[in-house]
Amino acid sequence: KVLRSHTLNVERLLSAVAAALPGSPGLDTARMRLLAADGLTGPGFPGALSLLQRELEAAFDRAGEEATQAERERLEVNREAEARREAAVVASSQEEVNVELAQLEARQGRLVAELRRRKAEARGRAELRAARLAELGVEAAEQEQLL
Repeated sequence: KVLRSHTLNVERLLSAVAAALPGSPGLDTARMRLLAADGLTGPGFPGALSLLQRELEAAFDRAGEEATQAERERLEVNREAEARREAAVVASSQEEVNVELAQLEARQGRLVAELRRRKAEARGRAELRAARLAELGVEAAEQEQLL
């Protein structure tokens, strides 16, 4: 009865390990050899236990490698997402700069037009003054002749 209980405990333990470390056919083989061994003192037990140890180490190594690979993939996804966020920030900043540049260019255009208008008005006033001075000069000359 004790041997049967021990066998059931070993089977449960190995089933739990196999469930925790899936994809390990060697672990199933080691489990079968260990359960087939004739008790703890049988001649096949040390070899089965040694095989189980090697298979467990290999399964844990694979699990570690898979976890490391999964972590690398997660980090790569995070890096790519961060790069996309940075690119979006750069694009947004560039768009803001472009909008501001367009506003400044429009303001420059308005200021240039205003400057041209004021220069034209000043030329017109200068021409009017020159014409009025010419008229006054003619009137003054006429007045001198009359005197």
